[in-house]
Amino acid sequence: MKKDIESSISDLESVTSNTEKTLDKLIQASEKADASSSSTLFGAAGGIIGALAGALIAPYIALSALLLSTPLTALGIIGGILVYRGRNGIKLEKMIAQNRIACDEVLDRINSLPENAPQDVIDGLWDNYNILNGAYRNQAAIALSPKEKSKQGLMLPGGSKKTLNK
Repeated sequence: MKKDIESSISDLESVTSNTEKTLDKLIQASEKADASSSSTLFGAAGGIIGALAGALIAPYIALSALLLSTPLTALGIIGGILVYRGRNGIKLEKMIAQNRIACDEVLDRINSLPENAPQDVIDGLWDNYNILNGAYRNQAAIALSPKEKSKQGLMLPGGSKKTLNK
């Protein structure tokens, strides 16, 4: 009886030690996850879901779990990040890219002007460049403002009803 009690106490101490180690590892993992961006966490969650889906589906379609889990993990990561960004985030990225292309084009035109170019042509190109940058700043403010969610398109400054992407 005494040996059973001593054995049980020893088992309990071992379980307690293992639990403490596991908790320490979980705390470290939680702190690392806390320092990560939300899109990284969504990507990681999507990757885990993809890997689990691959492991669960593989036996039913006669494929190696490794062959199926790898692409599903990658798709899960991509899907998780896209879900995090949402439709509006993706649209904003697209608008920013379009604005960057337009600004680069105007700057290229400015830089390629001959030295004897008329001042009104130079001023007109700089005005276009400033309008594009103003539109980008305004659109970023609109996109980040929860009160203005209903606004669609890259709006031009100055109360104009025109947009650059419609």
